[in-house]
Amino acid sequence: MIVPRRIVLAISAGALSVGACAPRRMPSPSADATTMAAPWLPGEPPPLVAGVRLGDSLQRVRTVLGAPPGGERELVGGARALEYGQRGLMVVTTEDQGIAMLGLLHPGAPVVHGVRVGDPVEWMEQQWGPMHRRAGEQGTYVVGRWGVMVSIDTTLVPERVRSITFGWSTANRSIQLPAVKAPDIPH
Repeated sequence: MIVPRRIVLAISAGALSVGACAPRRMPSPSADATTMAAPWLPGEPPPLVAGVRLGDSLQRVRTVLGAPPGGERELVGGARALEYGQRGLMVVTTEDQGIAMLGLLHPGAPVVHGVRVGDPVEWMEQQWGPMHRRAGEQGTYVVGRWGVMVSIDTTLVPERVRSITFGWSTANRSIQLPAVKAPDIPH
């Protein structure tokens, strides 16, 4: 399946490990949900995840995280998928953008601004503010050129975070991500 890189956030890849994060100013409760930036302010860089962040080179990923125990696959267009299963991390890189997607895959992965995979959605929204958009099992936060896609397990009470994916929200190229289902996204 060909997925435009600009919708890489719509890919439910899972959980990832994140380094320590400084506290952030939260938007006021009256702020418009479509313009709020969760714990991230507009223009801020994406958070560090296991020592890497969106935009870092493939070489930096290999230097910081080492060889991926889950393997490394070449995708269409020269993109690469690296799987760090024990860390609960999936990294997709492209030649021109470096890390294009970081996915948190399981509850054992470290926390991102107080939230980890497996947490109740209500807790996530207390930490990050309301999702900018939600359609069924998918929710998003948009922070300028990058954003966060949250997959939600709606079969549990309370609903829980199934996965967290960081990715670029704009691009002009397509990459192939095999065996990953991208949900329909309203325009």
